[in-house]
Amino acid sequence: MLRLALWFLFLFSVPFVLTLIWLWAIRKIKPSDVEVRIWIYTSVAGVVLILLSLVIWRENSGQPPGGEYIPPHLQDGEVVPGYFKQNRPFVNGTSENGTSENGHAE
Repeated sequence: MLRLALWFLFLFSVPFVLTLIWLWAIRKIKPSDVEVRIWIYTSVAGVVLILLSLVIWRENSGQPPGGEYIPPHLQDGEVVPGYFKQNRPFVNGTSENGTSENGHAE
């Protein structure tokens, strides 16, 4: 979780660092043209980077569809952590649990 928070902080700070470098370079040319609007654009760019990384993270993490979640339970006096059980592919029109490809029991 800390790694994820640091990643988001990094993504949010990238536009600010680039803006600071740009402002430092441009001050020598036109010091009066530096405006607050630039910081608003920078903040928006940081938020967009965070949202984009959240979308990419969501699409590329987790279990593939079709699995069954088995919650944590006690087995022989010990806690077995939760996990995803992958259903076997359809063979001859039925799955391991006896349902057909359209989801109806046979």
